[in-house]
Amino acid sequence: MHDMIHDLAKLIAGNECYTIVDNWLSCFPDGVRHLCIQGQEELVKSLCSQNLRALRTFLLSAQCGCVYNMIKEVTHFPLLLLRTECLRTLKFVWKSEDELPDSISNLKHLRYLHITSKFVKRLPESVCLLYHLQTLILDCDGLAKLPDGLGNLINLRYFKLQTYWIKRLPESVCQLSNLQTLDLHWCKQLKELPSGIGSLTNLRYLDTVRAQSLCLPAGIKKLTNLQRLHGCYEVQGGIGVLKDLVNLQGDLCISGLRNLVSIGDAKDVGLKYKHKLEQLYLFWDANCENDWHYEGDNIGLHLKVFLEENKDVPADEKREEALLEYLQPPTNLKKLLISGYGGSKFPEWVGNLLSFASLKDIVIIDCEKIRSLPLYIHDSLGKLDASISKSMLERVSIYGCPKLTSIGGLHNLHSLKQLKISVCPQLLILSEEGLPSKLQKLHNEECQWLTSLSGMQNLTSFGALNIYNCLQLWLLSEQGLPFKLQYLHIEECQQLTSLPGMQHLASLRALTITKCPQLRLLSEEGLPSKLESLHIEKCQQLTLLSGMQNLTSLRALTIKNCPQLRLLSGEELPSSLQDLHIEECQQLMSLQGMQNLASLELLTITNCPQLQLLSEEGLPSKLQYLYIEECQQLTSLSGMQNLTSLGKLTIRNCPQLLLLSEEGLPSKLEKLYIEKCQQLTSLSGMQNLTSLIALTIKSCPKLRLLSVEDLPSILQDLHIEECQQLISLPGMQNLTSLGELTIINCPQLQLLSEEGLPTNLQDLHIEECQQLISLQGMQNLTSLEALTIINCPQLWLLSKEELPSKLQYLYIADYQQLTSLSGVQNLASLRALTITNCPQLRLLSEEELPFKLQRLFIEKCQQLTSLSGMQNLTSLDALTIQNCPKLQIIAEEQLSSMPKYVDIIDCPGLVKWCEVQKINCIQVVSGNKLTISNSWGKIMHGFDDLTSIEHLCFSNSWKLFLETISISILEELTIWGCTHVPSIRCLPEVTSLRSMVIKDCPGIQHMADQALPCTLDSLVVDSCEDLRCLQLALQNRDALKELQIVNCPKLTMVEGLNCIFFLRLLRIEQCPKIQLSPADLPPFNFPRVKIALVLQEKFNPPQSEEAENRETIDDKTLEKRVMSWKTRRLWQ
Repeated sequence: MHDMIHDLAKLIAGNECYTIVDNWLSCFPDGVRHLCIQGQEELVKSLCSQNLRALRTFLLSAQCGCVYNMIKEVTHFPLLLLRTECLRTLKFVWKSEDELPDSISNLKHLRYLHITSKFVKRLPESVCLLYHLQTLILDCDGLAKLPDGLGNLINLRYFKLQTYWIKRLPESVCQLSNLQTLDLHWCKQLKELPSGIGSLTNLRYLDTVRAQSLCLPAGIKKLTNLQRLHGCYEVQGGIGVLKDLVNLQGDLCISGLRNLVSIGDAKDVGLKYKHKLEQLYLFWDANCENDWHYEGDNIGLHLKVFLEENKDVPADEKREEALLEYLQPPTNLKKLLISGYGGSKFPEWVGNLLSFASLKDIVIIDCEKIRSLPLYIHDSLGKLDASISKSMLERVSIYGCPKLTSIGGLHNLHSLKQLKISVCPQLLILSEEGLPSKLQKLHNEECQWLTSLSGMQNLTSFGALNIYNCLQLWLLSEQGLPFKLQYLHIEECQQLTSLPGMQHLASLRALTITKCPQLRLLSEEGLPSKLESLHIEKCQQLTLLSGMQNLTSLRALTIKNCPQLRLLSGEELPSSLQDLHIEECQQLMSLQGMQNLASLELLTITNCPQLQLLSEEGLPSKLQYLYIEECQQLTSLSGMQNLTSLGKLTIRNCPQLLLLSEEGLPSKLEKLYIEKCQQLTSLSGMQNLTSLIALTIKSCPKLRLLSVEDLPSILQDLHIEECQQLISLPGMQNLTSLGELTIINCPQLQLLSEEGLPTNLQDLHIEECQQLISLQGMQNLTSLEALTIINCPQLWLLSKEELPSKLQYLYIADYQQLTSLSGVQNLASLRALTITNCPQLRLLSEEELPFKLQRLFIEKCQQLTSLSGMQNLTSLDALTIQNCPKLQIIAEEQLSSMPKYVDIIDCPGLVKWCEVQKINCIQVVSGNKLTISNSWGKIMHGFDDLTSIEHLCFSNSWKLFLETISISILEELTIWGCTHVPSIRCLPEVTSLRSMVIKDCPGIQHMADQALPCTLDSLVVDSCEDLRCLQLALQNRDALKELQIVNCPKLTMVEGLNCIFFLRLLRIEQCPKIQLSPADLPPFNFPRVKIALVLQEKFNPPQSEEAENRETIDDKTLEKRVMSWKTRRLWQ
């Protein structure tokens, strides 16, 4: 249907709508008004030659998977804008690192503009000339500033901004008098809203959800048309600021109400007049984020009441009662939550549910002084009227009310479906009048004095009952439980001894009983016949399960930690049982009559130390999975051959097991897992397992010989681990289907197989086999793709003949004798090569590395001296070289393209190669440690622990540089070769920083004073070709002793030089456009200040010989002069 409508729309639109896909521009019809392009940037050039005068809509969308692969060729895009001057709608993705062209102002008729980019840092001022613009969407992660002229867009209705770096909006935004939507949802760094926001009188939607707590401007009260206000705001002047916002919709959360001392402020807010509010959350605690009921971003508006003068004011019961009285919500409210209320009673409006006809959910949390909760329905005269049933309340939840003794009026809530009561220890009875008939679910937890649940037999819709930790509960219900009950969960009821009347629960499907130590008998009359799942756990007095054979619908039975249960008779269990789980039954000795469970498919037995025999008669034939663990007395598994459906068998930690089965295992067994069977010596009869595809043997120390000849040829996966006596694996060549072989920690294994390994083997993993001396016939493994060898010290060297040609993944670790990997160059299919801790390795390959290599990892090869063929690794995606102190790579061995991940650590011989290679590097110097990487996350992971760092140098991949923490011990910082330098938010807080060098960073255009810590005594800016302005005027720079600015050809201004009084070295060179006058320089010609030659000749006339021979001013005299000059300047 969708395709048919699409085709019909295309037919009607004719040539007015046109789409270009996959870079193909065959012909471009005249008269196209709406154009959509899905392709690459090459299309922009070809479009410039077309007639685009009639174009009104222009959508440039990236192909799927190439989101930022659209406009990169900036030379043609401005021309394209000039040819589309009648555009009304423009949407494009901008990949270029250059700024947006100013020619965008040519689009005088533009109504809709949507820009997506990761690189745009600022908008051109020309955007502010688009006076007809109505919708502006800026999805620009790197955007750090908005133009001041944004207020000129007087017709703007919708403004959406998505950026990480903007902290404040320009005040000119407040001039957008027609603005209706201001969407700042993803502006995480936003610190404040404009003070004049009250001028946006037409604003209907304001969203700042992702920003941290903002201070709500006082002018917000003027936005009387505001309908949606989303975000978290601190309220300094009280919540009365919302008084006139009568159109507010959605959710409202107010926290910190205990700080609100003024009762009149609560009265002014007028919540009951805001009829479009749907959910109201009232938290008396200021830290409501820690409350598990707090829904975070799902709450539309969150106001934090924070008054500094009231933060330590003690709770006042009467004040809080009066406060809640005036916070009465509107009648259309759907959900009400009250948390931390300190009054001893609720106001009348809480119980008068007739006044809240739409209320469906009420939650009461941590109201420690409340003794009763009256949920009555009143008539128009205020009298109790039980016949009125207009209440829509469906859910009531009460948590943490330690003094609550009664809940009144529950029986009148005819729509109530769910009742949750937790941690109300004084509650003796749920409701004297009974519970509402439509109640479906009851959850009762930690109500220690609750003794019974009476009056539940009349609940015609009741389906689920959960009872937790009700210590005095000894009887569920004298009259019985509702007959429609389906799920019953009872946990930690210490006095519960039996469950009478259970046979009448005809609808019960699942019964769970946990931690009821006095329970001796489930039910004398028996359990309901339709029960499908029964779970019994930690019932220490339970001795037997009677009447179970009548449960004809029972599918799953779990019995866990019932120590008195001695005999579980299969004859007394229903034949319908499919899953049986038995765990921690200390006295269980046998499972008699199990063959009668004709439907049993899964049997799990765990930690039954007295169990000696599963069943003399055998297990049911339909059993598919048998799991046995920690059965210390189990010696054998008899009758296993009759399990014709068994597909998986797991045996773990059965130390007395000598033999799996004398008669043999079932022929259809597919997976066999054996672990920690210390007495197991052999695996006989395995040849009959014609369906076995996976075999795992772990920690069987007495298993000496694994007769591989007796294993089925269909075996695909063989895993052998920690078999201390295993010597050999003869007959491996017969396993023609074996694809994966893993051998770990078999110290006596000397030879895998004299005849060789199966030729179809794809993955071979050998680890910690200290006596293994040879891998014969490796060259015959024509299908081998992955080879892993770890800590096999006696293994012979891998020669070129022993490495199969199709190998794709080679991992070698802890190989002490390895000196070379000759022949690795012949592995034409090799994709990943990892070599770690091979201290004798001197040569990786005599010739070049395989050109298809994608990942190369070399670590702890202290004798490795060279790597050849690096220039041929055209597919290399990840390169890691670590702790190879002697390794050197010649300059000619340059990578053809930069890998995505590069980590070079503790390799001082590779520093020059990295410089020539121009690796985007990060260097961390701590003691004698050097790290070079283009993956900032790897180096900065755990940075808090690097307390010995003295010097940090990084480049290009540091975009995520410590966004939230500061490096309090850092003294020197070097930023080198960074094309894009994002803001370092924590840098001003690094008070230990003394020296900072910024070199070869063309992306820096403006260096703000706020971004630099005031403790700097040395600042060097070198070769920042786009730097235009350096600001040093806003902070006290008395600590600065050295300032060097070199080779910044576009630098025109250094602001604040005349405020730096204690400079010892001032150097400004190769900055031809700098504009300085003598007034811009420090007020004194300090003898120790060295000004660059060009500036010295420009501003300082030649001094006389007498002046040149003048004595140097001492520091104390110099300081007195500076302070005197500062004082005079301040008074001026």
